[in-house]
Amino acid sequence: MGGRLTKAAAARTVLHAACWLAYAQPVGPASDIHLTVRIPGGQTTFRIGERIPLELSFSTSAPQKYQLNMATDDRSGRMNFESFTADPQTGWRDPLDLYLRSGGGQFGGGITRFAPLSAQPVVLPLDLNQWVRFDHPGDYRVTVQSHRAVFATQPARSAPVISNELRLTIVAASPEWQQETLQKALAVWNGPAPASGPQESRADAAKTLRYLGTEAAERAMAHYREDPDCYLGLMGSAFRAAGLDEMRKLLRDPAVPVDRQFLDTMALLAIPDTPGQHWQERAELQDRFLPELIAALPNKKGAAVVASVQTVMGNPRGVDPDVRRSLTDVLAANFDDLPIAMQSDLASNRYGRLDAILLVPMLRKMAERDPQFPQPQSAEAAEFNRLAGDALAKWYALDPADARPAMLREISRPTPRFPIDVLGILPDKELPEVDQALAAHFEAATDRATSRNLAWLIGRYATAAPETGILARLDRDLASGICDTQAPLLAWLLRVDPERARPRLENGSPCRVSPAEIGKLQSGPVLEELATKGLDGPDAGAVADAAAYLAENGSASAETALWSHLASWSKRWNDHENELRASGRDELAGQSLMQALITAQGWLMSDAKFRRLADLAVGAAMRQQVEQYARVWQQRPWLVRCTGYGQFQIGWYRAVSMKAAKEKLLQFPKGTEFRWIVQELPGEPADLHELAEFAMNNGLRLW
Repeated sequence: MGGRLTKAAAARTVLHAACWLAYAQPVGPASDIHLTVRIPGGQTTFRIGERIPLELSFSTSAPQKYQLNMATDDRSGRMNFESFTADPQTGWRDPLDLYLRSGGGQFGGGITRFAPLSAQPVVLPLDLNQWVRFDHPGDYRVTVQSHRAVFATQPARSAPVISNELRLTIVAASPEWQQETLQKALAVWNGPAPASGPQESRADAAKTLRYLGTEAAERAMAHYREDPDCYLGLMGSAFRAAGLDEMRKLLRDPAVPVDRQFLDTMALLAIPDTPGQHWQERAELQDRFLPELIAALPNKKGAAVVASVQTVMGNPRGVDPDVRRSLTDVLAANFDDLPIAMQSDLASNRYGRLDAILLVPMLRKMAERDPQFPQPQSAEAAEFNRLAGDALAKWYALDPADARPAMLREISRPTPRFPIDVLGILPDKELPEVDQALAAHFEAATDRATSRNLAWLIGRYATAAPETGILARLDRDLASGICDTQAPLLAWLLRVDPERARPRLENGSPCRVSPAEIGKLQSGPVLEELATKGLDGPDAGAVADAAAYLAENGSASAETALWSHLASWSKRWNDHENELRASGRDELAGQSLMQALITAQGWLMSDAKFRRLADLAVGAAMRQQVEQYARVWQQRPWLVRCTGYGQFQIGWYRAVSMKAAKEKLLQFPKGTEFRWIVQELPGEPADLHELAEFAMNNGLRLW
């Protein structure tokens, strides 16, 4: 469909058209091609606004010399093979002239085919109304020039041909005929086709509206502007002002969604019919109508709110912050009627900064809704639960006391909907009130996903109460090699009884237990000791996992072990780069040791450490990675951002809590400057204030 172009796309249209025309050079009128234009049935008298069907008949006296482009698409900018002239030169005009001079239309995109041209005529149907709009009665002589024919051996060369002269008599249309024609077309458009009699299609009805040329038809087409013919009819009418007036009424209608195309249509209708190109005016007029849409938003309802707010927010030239805040108020007032995805965007503050008073009720609704999906494992259910879990976490971040009961209810469900990333954010070390429920549901679980999720919740919150039977379940899983549950259950035992956890960690099981996985829930001296020993292992994957644990949870003393192992690795592989690349796994071990040293939570890099890393690096890829980190290290100030759920990023360092962020800041020299990158997340201003005050009190600066 035409009329949906940005200014840049319109410029590309002209360039593309110019290139095509330069390539498909005509060679002058072809004397051996014959074009006859006629009207089916022989009718020659038509009312103003009446459809004028034509047949273009092509033939040639030179078979196999030419072929014919058979496209009969609309005039949205793609089909420019014909040009029409009428004599006298007044009383008629090209209906789409202003539209095309305003950047409307598009070049390309149509499907076409070629047919060989021979003495047997090839007939193509067209409507004269697409090219000629008669505004005054009179006798007219119409001629067609066509560039459809091209040379069969040189398809880039067109062979133009001029038709015979077609004589037409155009008479005035009576108001009665215009009204009757309009009503018939609207009856077809708005209702089922009649049970008997002529079965006019909706496409025919759209063309009738397009060509009719009355103010009433123009207003009707504003309602059906998504149809290509109605859209082009709006653009080509003599009553464009009426079309614009009707579009303004629709813009204010509470039930009508206003998208970017809606505003673009209004802009095209508002362009004055003066000589020259009007692309720039089109963009300016779109901006002029935006305030009208903003003023209409408080009355919009349901889906109309969604599309209309997205149109305002998506304005390429930006939206005033005060307007953004007012728009979030509008969305909040219509929250229950919004689609789930839109609710999620709003709850995520994607559309602006909402006051917590508005945001919390919306998050509560999203988090506590629990539709019963026919297929709980379906993609639809998974996406719904993901959005609901995200809402619960944000709700808790804004109002912990209000959200806590909902958190506990979710943890106590036989099949918790949300993962540990959401349900594990409570500050409690243990939750005795959910012990029995977690253990019972874990024992009764029949699918792997539920068992795994419950095991992680046990690892996070369960107490050492022996009646729960968790220890017995851990030993059973270790012996039978059930791998999904071992890391969280071992984390539970490390928390409640580290010494009883040690032999189970040391003895292992048929599964390779990952210190990094256990460390997501629990860390400490026992696990650090085992991870340090793991650096000596022959398996590169185990070395990488051990290094990852030490980077995330290791104390400052773990740094010495990592340097020592990296030095040994470098000595082994130095001058053997080709063999290292071929080994793959050994290369992974070295990269993991290097990565752990750079990104560790327990210590800080320095210029001297980067020089040492550069000396130990083996291979171009590893040296390049060290250089990239070193360049970032030299940049000042350090960037700090909130990443959600109470977590932070300081440069490349990740802090999983406010406590971890403060500990990381203390590793930097006094006088270090940090700059906060605003993310517009819930609770962010309070986090910034707390960290900035902490930095100032410790000789640092965060701004």
